[in-house]
Amino acid sequence: MLPSFDRRPATWSLLVAILLHAALPADAQKEAPSASDFIRRSQHGSAVVGDFLYIDGGQLSQNISGELDTVVPRVQNATLSIDMRTSWTNDSVQMTEIDRGDTPVFTFPSLWPSETSSAIYLWAGMRAPGNAVPNLGMWKLAADGSGSGTWAKVGQGDLAAFNNLTRPVGGYSTVLQGGDTAFYAGGVHSSQTDPAVDTGTEIPVPGLVSYNLSSGEWANRSAAGFTTYGTQMWGQAAAVPFGGAGPAGLVVFLGGESGSRTVLSNAAGQLDLDTVAVYDPADDTWYSQVATGDVPGTRDGFCLVGAQDVSTSAGAGTNAGSYELFLYGGWNAADNSATYNDTYVLSLPAFRWFRGPDATAARLNHGCHVVGAGRRQFVSVGGADNNVEMSERWTTPDPWKQGLGVFDMTAMRWAAGYDADADVYEAPSVVRAWYNSSNYTEPEWSSDEVKALFANVTSTTSSSTPSTQTTSTSSSSTSTSTSKSQSHTGTIAGAVVGTIGGIALVAFLLFLRRRRRRSRRSRNNKELLAAEAANHHHQPPPPPPPPPPPPPPQELETGSERQELPAQEVKEVEGDQGGWGEIGLRRGGG
Repeated sequence: MLPSFDRRPATWSLLVAILLHAALPADAQKEAPSASDFIRRSQHGSAVVGDFLYIDGGQLSQNISGELDTVVPRVQNATLSIDMRTSWTNDSVQMTEIDRGDTPVFTFPSLWPSETSSAIYLWAGMRAPGNAVPNLGMWKLAADGSGSGTWAKVGQGDLAAFNNLTRPVGGYSTVLQGGDTAFYAGGVHSSQTDPAVDTGTEIPVPGLVSYNLSSGEWANRSAAGFTTYGTQMWGQAAAVPFGGAGPAGLVVFLGGESGSRTVLSNAAGQLDLDTVAVYDPADDTWYSQVATGDVPGTRDGFCLVGAQDVSTSAGAGTNAGSYELFLYGGWNAADNSATYNDTYVLSLPAFRWFRGPDATAARLNHGCHVVGAGRRQFVSVGGADNNVEMSERWTTPDPWKQGLGVFDMTAMRWAAGYDADADVYEAPSVVRAWYNSSNYTEPEWSSDEVKALFANVTSTTSSSTPSTQTTSTSSSSTSTSTSKSQSHTGTIAGAVVGTIGGIALVAFLLFLRRRRRRSRRSRNNKELLAAEAANHHHQPPPPPPPPPPPPPPQELETGSERQELPAQEVKEVEGDQGGWGEIGLRRGGG
């Protein structure tokens, strides 16, 4: 479960941002540079609603008037949209700019699309360089159906419950298919994500948060059934339209990292992709299933999309109704420079991995989205390449114009353009051949409970007799949500040693936090950051003490919602990269 926080509006940091921003010269930044001027886009969020693909937040680099921009990279201050009703190439694609008003800009934002309300919801993410850390809140882009829309803050019916959440970054995010329930599992938080967090160290956040996009109701559950410690970050989640106890289907979680760490360490706790975590929202239960085949190497920062074969050519007894998850790119977090350009397919309910073609570009922290009426293609948006030296990551041009690549999921082929008239998705031939093979049987289920989840699906995807192979049932995890099969325990067993020390460190930090609030002296904050830096060599040196804060703002009336300050519209301040946080620097920063 997520911890609760005592929340107070950030004031002095906003004032400093305003003063620094006022001293900057005006530069001719283009929110949507031409294909010839575009260099790189990363740390953004993206989502599809209706016939448009939206891109929000993050940073980009570009040329202006044929010369490298004076500030590299810059914060992306406008939301962009791409019309998917017509075909385009990444050299000719047109982008529409949408004004964000006073909605804060985030890096690594997670966007929740709602087809029901034709809107995109923004809650999680990390502050953009040069911007103050926004107060906790949720914002919504109401799409107008023509590629534009209006941003506004979303009111909270249960403000007390909302304020008990923390804003994370790097969690597993998805929205149920055919429903309006969004999920966000894990991630990390720090003073760069939430002003109520006192430490600049990125700390794993346990739990699974859900939000009903229609009713506005929040829920916060344990995710101990996912990993031993219920923490997970920088992997991906995907909604599957079948299986489970209810009509909404299941949620699967792949890759990323976990552990009992109280300090972020990219070299520990990586989750192997031969184990698939499955969550049934109908009864709040976690499961785990072993996957076989050409299993991808350990990674995070990849993108993940799904498509279902509903074509009439897939007859009964073959792969009719199968659901394929397509994975592209990512990096090995234990190796700062290992960024991937490979593509893989995980077919359900076979739980079988297939190797796809390599792309012409490696990338991490990109977004991928199934597009078009036929749902046959996915578009990859932006991303960084850590194979490039850190100092050159924003000045080395993306091999793809505008950072856009298109993948035909049926033909298993990369392209530089999008075809609005593409046929309906069918599973790739290699997947169809697997299901049609006379030797095909159901997978060796990790437990009888997992087998039961997919009972109705496997009866339509296989004409053979159900497998009678012995299944292994592992011990259950005791938590708010139950776990009925083995989780990623083996992957993160080494983290057990640090548990006791981690608990002690957290208690020590909480003590210092209370002491600082009693004394209201900024010196204590400096000492806290210095202590953390000494214990974690990855952290930057502590920043100088902040200037004295202005008089405290008036307290809001009981039960009223905190309001964003007008200064939230400050967009860009130079010279902020060093204090921005390790996440931005290691994950495609420079």
